This record gives sequence, C-alpha cells and structure tokens, in this order.
Amino acid sequence: MEIIKFTLEKIPSLPKTSALCLGYFDGVHLAHQALISEAKKTGLPVAVLTFSDSANVLINRRKNVLTTFVDKAEILEKFGVDYLLVVPFDQALMSLTPDKFISKLLNNFNIGYAICGFDYTFGAKAAGRATDLVNSEIANFTTIVVEKMATTDEQIISTTLIKEKIVSGAIGIANSLLGYHYAITGKVVKGHGNGRKLGFPTANIEPSANYVIPKNGVYAATLEVNGKTYLGMSSVGTHPTIDEVDHRVIEIHLFDFNDDLYGKDVKISFLRFERDEQKFAGVEALIAQMQKDEKTIRTDFS
Repeated sequence: MEIIKFTLEKIPSLPKTSALCLGYFDGVHLAHQALISEAKKTGLPVAVLTFSDSANVLINRRKNVLTTFVDKAEILEKFGVDYLLVVPFDQALMSLTPDKFISKLLNNFNIGYAICGFDYTFGAKAAGRATDLVNSEIANFTTIVVEKMATTDEQIISTTLIKEKIVSGAIGIANSLLGYHYAITGKVVKGHGNGRKLGFPTANIEPSANYVIPKNGVYAATLEVNGKTYLGMSSVGTHPTIDEVDHRVIEIHLFDFNDDLYGKDVKISFLRFERDEQKFAGVEALIAQMQKDEKTIRTDFS
C-alpha cells in the first residue's frame, strides 16, 4: 500500500484511476470494511482518504481513539487498500465549502468512484451530505453510498457504539463489530513487581496514544512482541488487593514466557472479558483466583 501525505497546497493525482473510500476510519470496523468491499467491486485500485492524527486535537469527540494512524494503515493494508491519502485536518480543510471540497479536493484525485457511508458529512461545519455527493453537478466521478449496517438488535455499527462496548466490558461484541480483536499498542514499563512476588509476573503497558481503555477487569489476551504472539491474561484497573494505585494500569501475565520485556514496543489484543476487578480478602484468595483464571484461559484458547 502506498501512503500519500499531502496538503491542500499540493493535491496529488493518483497514479491510476481509483475508487476512493471516504471517512475517518477510526477502528476500520465492519461498516468501514463494507466501503472497501464496495470499492473492490468497481474493479479499480482502492484508495482511502482520511485525516492525520492532528484531527484528534480539533475534533473533541474523537479524543479517545480505537486506532492510531499507524494502526489504521496496517489494518487498511491487510484489507487490500492500494493507496492511503492523508491530509491534515487543519483550518484550511475545515473552511472548505462542500462544493470546494468536491472541486478543489476530490475532483483532482483521479477517481472514477467515491464510496461513502449513508451518514458521511464533509465541508465546512459538516454541511455536505452523502446525497450532495450523489447529486453534485460539478463532481467528475460517480458516488456510491453504502447503506447502514446494524447489529441483530438494530444498533447501527459505528465507532461510537464500539467504544461504548469496550468501556462496558463487552469486548466480545466489540470484537465482532470490528471484525478483529481490539488492540492497544504501547511500551512495557516498570511496575511495582507485585505480580512476580505472587508467581504471576506481568508486563505493564503504557499505551502509545489516547486509546479507549477497556473496563476494569481480567481479560484473556495476547501480546505481540518482536513479531511473535503469546497468550496470557490481562488485568485492567488499580489492583486493589495489593498496593492500590490512583490510576488505571494495563498489565498482562504471559503463559510460558520468561524473557525480559522492559522497554519493548508491544501490542496487546483483548480476546474475551473474564471477570470484574475485585478486592480480595487476602493474597491467598487472589492467587487462587488467578490460578483459576489461567486454567480457564489456557483451556479455551491455547
């Protein structure tokens, strides 16, 4: 996949006439994937237009993210996107009227089709709608609108819905809406070392961005480091039984793994919510529960 970063001062023309998917693509969830699938049906190379991470500063509702730009690029490449167009979400872009967004930006990309969701908005104050792209008399491309995708209980699949599921502990539902396991990248940092004292050494992970953090509790999880993936159990919370802290910590105990991870860049993927965080009566009760957690996860996932 070719990544093309640009500004409005120098808008690129794609090497080949392409089908362009429009959206912010945080999470690259099933509804986003539907746009890519529709683009592939045209038989043209598939391109995606999105914004650089600076958009997070300008759009407060996106202050917690499912994916960083790097995450999105990796996922989009896996789904067969040929070109990723990236423009800063700055004042110049925010000031474009819907017609200018079409004439100055989209018309210059060398696209045969623009593909967007039914709720796509564009232009200053989000005044443009998907129907405006369809009915535009100045667009030099054809617009395809992908209708809403909904869950079995008729909730529209969206980044907002997935965030709600993650923070409520419904990681299994979130994963089903993403089409893959929710993951956070970060660096392993030193913790209190209590896990090692209990016989369950853990790697404490400092997220690399302002990710949406799952509900406090224990999760079946994997950790990817140095190109290899290891199964384990993760704890999110303040570990209230021993040395409770005043901030939430993400840590993972890896099964059958003894190497030093301090300072390593890693990716933790949450497979399943196991149980809520709780304060145990003592260390013995905590260890007994952790042993049960490990046995369950090993049985179900190894």
